[in-house]
Amino acid sequence: EPGYDPLIFFIKDFYVSHMRLAVWKHTIPNKKNTAVLLTHDMDSKTSNDRAIPFAQFERSRGITAIYNITARYFSDYIMGSIYDMDARRQLDSAYRVFGMVLGSHSVGHFPDMDDESVFPLGSRFGNDTNTYRPRFGIATGTVNGTLYGEALVSKKLIEESCHCKVRSFRTGYLTFHNQLINALDSSGYDFNSSMSANDVMSHFPYRTRTNRSHNGELTNVYEIPLTISDVFQGEAISDSNYLSKLEIWKSVTDKVSANFAPVNLLIHPNRDYKLDMLQRYVTYLNPAVTDYLGFENYGDFWKYRDSLHFITSLDSNLLSIEIDSSFLPIKYKLGFVIDKAKTYSDSIIIKVVSSNGDLVPYFVYPWYDSSLYVMFEPYTIGVPSSIVTVPTLPSNISDFRVYPNPFSQHVMIDVFADEPGRSYLEVLSLDGKIVFSDAYWLQEDENQIEIKELDKLNTGSYVFILRTKSRTYQTTMVKGY
Repeated sequence: EPGYDPLIFFIKDFYVSHMRLAVWKHTIPNKKNTAVLLTHDMDSKTSNDRAIPFAQFERSRGITAIYNITARYFSDYIMGSIYDMDARRQLDSAYRVFGMVLGSHSVGHFPDMDDESVFPLGSRFGNDTNTYRPRFGIATGTVNGTLYGEALVSKKLIEESCHCKVRSFRTGYLTFHNQLINALDSSGYDFNSSMSANDVMSHFPYRTRTNRSHNGELTNVYEIPLTISDVFQGEAISDSNYLSKLEIWKSVTDKVSANFAPVNLLIHPNRDYKLDMLQRYVTYLNPAVTDYLGFENYGDFWKYRDSLHFITSLDSNLLSIEIDSSFLPIKYKLGFVIDKAKTYSDSIIIKVVSSNGDLVPYFVYPWYDSSLYVMFEPYTIGVPSSIVTVPTLPSNISDFRVYPNPFSQHVMIDVFADEPGRSYLEVLSLDGKIVFSDAYWLQEDENQIEIKELDKLNTGSYVFILRTKSRTYQTTMVKGY
């Protein structure tokens, strides 16, 4: 268990407090504050029967939820067969209509899956509905259960029923022991959601290790800890108190969002009042700062973020961000925060390049605490009318000339400087994307700058902005063939 959120926040605060123009990868896609990951556990016949209105509502609001299926094909003391042929056909129909994401919630939903003597790892081979026959008895507990059986048979049944890819797992009752990750990794799962964020002391995903040991090998399974659910200690949720429970969800969401962390919410779709609770909760959320694209989408974002490497360098007010070329173009709407950039100077210029030396176009937005936010495609909700604040100071034509216009491969800039110093050039497309940026040293009096790196730009109009120590110049240029 990593237990690292307080430590990581301390290290990050130390870094941004003492490093001028500290840069870090944001933890939520698309310039949002939090990602709400709606998850539903289908572990009863009531859930199977009532899930459709939940899916309808989520589809109407553009929300991607994951439905974790208990693929129970037998009866015992706990419950009957809830994943019979009728249930499979109903699920397949709903999956196709509503675009639901499906995950596994085990086969048997057994309460003693945390006991290694009851649930050994088992064999990876020969697991199907004919050979894997676990049962739970009041006197015996579970017999004939294995971790591989739970992971593989449930996965196979759901994939065959709905012709989909099952990538995520959550145990019944959130019970597990140290070898569960071993079975999930060998069974082809990408994500697990069986750990409580309160238990592992982290709200962020992390890559798991075999045997849940610090000495274990890193697996391909990412744990996305569970934040809140419709199961409460003490007073259980009911149709008479669910609105007060909703206030707990809101409070936790606000606190987690303040740390730019995801909220992994479990709702069993087995009561009508829970649908009302979900609808009220979604209405409370602000779509401008909340990502709804789903559990596995966020998992893919985090895996990409986790592996992406970059380095920064600072030369006066020119900040260069170099990204490993193998990760380009940037995916999953990952962005970079430049902490407290505006507290140092308004003349910060950002240059993003690949490890091969190619320029990487980007957008820049204001962020909290005088920071800047760099993205590589436009922010899709709540986009301000002007993506980049373009200076309104008029150009002095006699002191600033850019030519030829139209240009094809290179551009010349003649500029007058009142005193020697560094200047900063940005070239913007008309939608606000910064396609070129660099810094140049100007001598006092007349200067000439030659720019040779613009030949790869598409044809069209571009805004050239040059900032010197005392002036800001702006003009529009046309890129020809």
